[in-house]
Amino acid sequence: MMTKPLLATALLAFVFTSAAHAQQDFSATLSGHAQLPGSSFVAAPSGAADHYNVSGRFTGPEGRAEQLYTNMQATGLALPFPSQPLQGFSGIRSLGDDRFLVLTDNGFGSKANSSDVILMFNIIKTDWDTGRVIIEETVQLSDPNRKVPFPIMNEATPGRFLTGADFDIESIQPVGDSYWIGDEFGPWILQVDNQGKVLQVLATNPSGTLMRSPDNAFALTPNPGASLADEVVVFRSGGYEGMALSEDQTTLYPLLEKPIWDSSANAPETIDGTPVLRMFELDTETREWGDTTRYYPLSQRIMRLAISTSLAELAA
Repeated sequence: MMTKPLLATALLAFVFTSAAHAQQDFSATLSGHAQLPGSSFVAAPSGAADHYNVSGRFTGPEGRAEQLYTNMQATGLALPFPSQPLQGFSGIRSLGDDRFLVLTDNGFGSKANSSDVILMFNIIKTDWDTGRVIIEETVQLSDPNRKVPFPIMNEATPGRFLTGADFDIESIQPVGDSYWIGDEFGPWILQVDNQGKVLQVLATNPSGTLMRSPDNAFALTPNPGASLADEVVVFRSGGYEGMALSEDQTTLYPLLEKPIWDSSANAPETIDGTPVLRMFELDTETREWGDTTRYYPLSQRIMRLAISTSLAELAA
């Protein structure tokens, strides 16, 4: 998981050719800045258990801490917090007119310490003159119709709100009246409606090849001396980080954050010695994975990437 307070998007075309290795300069000038304070919070949704009126209980070195502000951080912030944190944003998508769709990260750094964080996205508006960020709408994720294929933290509760122990949501795209979200744990692709209710959860299965991470609910921890299952090739915190959308909104391009494990080489995947990230195609109408895989080459010194929200044109 990567937590980052960002208010900018990247427009990139991906192509694995010799030209992709060339260094290119792109000029950029900061024309405005708006900031949402790190200590920004939102109330737990109506129908959620009282448990969610506090978050960050499990972030300390000794596990559970119920008393507020007892776990002091090097930044000066102390946990647990009252209510739910809005920061930091793990994904962003411009909606035009200084409005942005932003995805709040899954919590506090891992699946183990984020079970008291309810997943959400927000629509914000920036005032570049004052530097303020206004929260227009908060949408919390839930699974009332039991579309998630594994037991969630709130499995037996009426609201069935999703938490940071269920998914690590990192990228988001609006398509019609719904939203598509990329996750790192599965890695999964979720579709939710405009109220945050899960419509479907898709496993990563491009060209019929199932890919899982160690954090996938169906990936069993092997006994000592045994190996992980063959489909566990995505590294922990290496699932979907960026996800682009075609102009006609019919194709999603989810991008893995880290190279997958190449069992034949007994090493992370490379092409001609260069580490690569895989980017897949997902049809938003048929909900089917495409057969095309693209590769994003990395510098030898950079083994992970967190980018992309929209593509005007994708290089083949």
